[in-house]
Amino acid sequence: MERPIFKDIGTKEIELDTPGLMVDLDSLDYNLAYMNRFVESKGLNIKPYIGAHGSPAIAHKQIKYSSTSGITVSTLGQAEVFIEHGLNDVLIANIIYNKRKINRLCALAKNSNITLLVDNASNIADLSAAATSAGVELNLLLVISSSTDSLGVEPGDNAEKMCQDIQKLPAINFTGLFGKFINNYVSESLPENNIYNKLEFNKINNDSIQFVQTILNFREQIETKGIEVNSVVYGCTYDYQDVASISGVTDIIAGSYALMDAKYKVLRTEFKNAASVMTCITSLPAPKTIITDGGRKAIGADLGSPEATLPGLIVKGLSAEHGNIAFDWGNKNLNLGDRIWCIPYDITSCVNLHDYIFGIRNGCLESIWDLPARGHYR
Repeated sequence: MERPIFKDIGTKEIELDTPGLMVDLDSLDYNLAYMNRFVESKGLNIKPYIGAHGSPAIAHKQIKYSSTSGITVSTLGQAEVFIEHGLNDVLIANIIYNKRKINRLCALAKNSNITLLVDNASNIADLSAAATSAGVELNLLLVISSSTDSLGVEPGDNAEKMCQDIQKLPAINFTGLFGKFINNYVSESLPENNIYNKLEFNKINNDSIQFVQTILNFREQIETKGIEVNSVVYGCTYDYQDVASISGVTDIIAGSYALMDAKYKVLRTEFKNAASVMTCITSLPAPKTIITDGGRKAIGADLGSPEATLPGLIVKGLSAEHGNIAFDWGNKNLNLGDRIWCIPYDITSCVNLHDYIFGIRNGCLESIWDLPARGHYR
């Protein structure tokens, strides 16, 4: 994607270059405040999943709104970026396996509080040896699997032994249990944007709640053996409310709630859509059809189609650089140069396509935030 030509703070949004990732700051603030009020009312912590936006500026706002100092990332590379930007309490929701990565991990732990996931005995031993050699401590969460084809270990004797190993080995701390329900429900009856319907949503949530109870049952099992479990980390944007009602969960790691997207907006109506990609009409090839400069490279379409924010507009398809949108406004026409805003189907995929987020308040540019974690997969 091309580097944008920056405009002065205070410039009207419609005068900014397109395509660009816009965030309505009032909506963002509302979402952060809403989630914080909710988790505090339930006596929980939130470790927001920062990979959903990749922005240190937004991450700092999330910490400001919440009672926790911790964030969640997906990769070691993301952890390095956010620690460099002053966020020093990091949960890496992944398994760090090879020697080079483990050495990088230990280097981070010299000045930061690092927690990561484990699900096998050899990795646990390697982490202990590396941390001992580096003179640091690592906090470990054992991942409980929700299915045979997902990350984690099934609750039982093998999992219990891993908890005991962590307790016995030097330089590693057993922090607790981690789980995320992996759903495979993809509707084949929905339109091309593939948004979950309410029946699917309820089934996913019901299965997720049952899985939480499986984790809590395992917690009870190992606590009777003298293994202290300080935290049970679970939940994301789609199931956070139901999960929070279950006694025993301590931390939620939701992420999409901050900016929201088309995938969740019909399910999580308590949050506001803060993010959209502003595009420009570049061609009017036929009546009731417009072409914009916002295609897959600006909006993303791997998981589903975006939604135009104006009523009566339907995104028919995206090429690499262009959007094809149908509209029916009666006798009213759209013109070349008009701006069209599209809500990405999946915000996590969309932000990884951009170098910057443009913060908008009252229709004007208030801030420009870079996305330094973009592309840090390793």
